[in-house]
Amino acid sequence: MSCGYALEGIPAPGVCPECGMGFGAGACVIEFAGVARRSGGPLWRRVVWVVLAIVSMIFFQVLGLLIINGHHWVAIVGFAAIIAGVVGMAVSGKQQKKTGVEIFSITPDGFGRRECRGPEEHTEFVRWDEGHPVIKIDRVSRVWARIKIGVRVGGQKQRNILDAGFRCPAEDLGVLHTLISKQIRKESLEDRESIPGYERSVFIAPDGIPE
Repeated sequence: MSCGYALEGIPAPGVCPECGMGFGAGACVIEFAGVARRSGGPLWRRVVWVVLAIVSMIFFQVLGLLIINGHHWVAIVGFAAIIAGVVGMAVSGKQQKKTGVEIFSITPDGFGRRECRGPEEHTEFVRWDEGHPVIKIDRVSRVWARIKIGVRVGGQKQRNILDAGFRCPAEDLGVLHTLISKQIRKESLEDRESIPGYERSVFIAPDGIPE
């Protein structure tokens, strides 16, 4: 499996006990590498920034009074605390924005992703039966594209599970979109060679399986 768990002894079709990704006997998995776009960060960070802004505004309004009344140490400690808070949030924000290449997997049962940071490997898997999958692929440049994957449940608002950029020749985007569409509809990919442009695409691995 993409998470590295050995499936020996587990009959197919089945589900990986480590990451929950479904697998079948000889089923194809479409995998490609990309870099996911990051959101603006968790809610608590936005709350902390607002609190820091309010505290800073109040502090600088009373700073003059503190100095006039001889409360120099209070002014120094307050100023140092605000600076420390701003620096701490800025440094932690840069660490959160660090990102790396991830491997995205499209299977008949759902969408998986894994990201390697040093010795650790983080795996996520979202099953299609949680809602109706929505796939959108746009060309960004000659060799870069953007893919968005979401899941819509009934009349509810679509829940986005991926927004990422990846390298792919412009002429091969149609082939990739067709492969992914067939995969999420649980159609066989054995006839993939009949897809226009497939035989000239970058999705041909040495063994003839889509990469």
